[in-house]
Amino acid sequence: MTILSIFLWLADIVSAVKSISLVLAIVAAVFFLGFLVTVFSITNSEKQEFAKTYTRKLFAATIVFGLLALIIPSKSTIYMIIGVEVANSVVTNEYSKEIMLELKSVVIDKIKETSVKDGLSAAKDAKSLTQ
Repeated sequence: MTILSIFLWLADIVSAVKSISLVLAIVAAVFFLGFLVTVFSITNSEKQEFAKTYTRKLFAATIVFGLLALIIPSKSTIYMIIGVEVANSVVTNEYSKEIMLELKSVVIDKIKETSVKDGLSAAKDAKSLTQ
């Protein structure tokens, strides 16, 4: 398995983690609101202290899962990042640079061949490419 394959696999996993975080944030927020209502409606101090403790924990869980859902990039964003990294590695590779120079010379030769058939305008275009 190459590093690119691992990143593509991780993109699917991260997408699932984002979805789960969003669901957990919503569930924690619902429970948080329920416990918040309970805190204000209970007169028994022992039960009220229990509700206050869990209200704080649920608030923290809501914030944590909500931030995870916001911070984790989408699958398409991860694919774009992978594409940019692959393109960058191809562009900075010495072998790729050599191929591009050879390809440029082939294109210039083809333009020069057509200039003989079509006249001087194609030759001028080929000359401007070499500069």
